[in-house]
Amino acid sequence: MVIEKACAMQAIDRGFSGAFLSAIPDGAGFAQGLDRNARGFAELTLRAKESDRLRADFAPGDLRLLLVANAGIVANSPDAAASAAARRLVALLLQSLRAHPADPPEPLPPVLSQPPLAPPEDRNRRSAP
Repeated sequence: MVIEKACAMQAIDRGFSGAFLSAIPDGAGFAQGLDRNARGFAELTLRAKESDRLRADFAPGDLRLLLVANAGIVANSPDAAASAAARRLVALLLQSLRAHPADPPEPLPPVLSQPPLAPPEDRNRRSAP
């Protein structure tokens, strides 16, 4: 799947996100390649919708949102955990993008142990003088 491969590339190559999500310079055929890829992805999403595999409200531009979310996961994960975290995020996202989600949902890939999120500080507590 395109999304799985792109997110896996982000986890492996930390420079991929910056290059993929940045503005493409005009010239040397970059704009033509970008247009060709955008048309190809739009066609892919259209076929997935027509086959009733992708939710009807998915837009090709949503791919950028998915990649930005994955880039955040990868950037904030240790190298060893980045691939596992990316696979888990992609599994969650793909389940939510299906036209007819599985019931029960497919099991998620495991994620390597990471420290839990710290609870927010009690805002009503006063600091000691």
